[in-house]
Amino acid sequence: GVGLLLDIKQSPVLDKLQVVRLTEKHNAVRDVIVGPRNLEDLRVFRSINPNLRTLGFIQGVGDIEPFVHAGVDIIRLWPEWIRADPGLLTKVHQLGKPVWTTTGEAPRAELQELIGLGVDGILSDLPAVMNELLGSLR
Repeated sequence: GVGLLLDIKQSPVLDKLQVVRLTEKHNAVRDVIVGPRNLEDLRVFRSINPNLRTLGFIQGVGDIEPFVHAGVDIIRLWPEWIRADPGLLTKVHQLGKPVWTTTGEAPRAELQELIGLGVDGILSDLPAVMNELLGSLR
């Protein structure tokens, strides 16, 4: 029941084909999310296996539409982008994609705020706090 998110850093030595083949070998294509940081890597992963789930670790809000048009499944927005322009969540949702955010060790109140704003997923370094928060929201 545990999924795996691979944060793909730009690297001239990363064997993207091998990454995909390993997920296929272990029947984990739907359990692994590949997180490319640029369009070229996204396109390579999509061309190797279009069923592989992808999360766009975009570098700026101007990357939203290019990543969506390239076939990304999920868009990551930083919390400060969401707070500065709550319309970004609506924009990504209107493009048909869920929004995840990265919070590090953000406290419970910040996590709760982001859930209230409408994010679909949170990458947190505090899984116990997230688990407790989600339990209280159910």
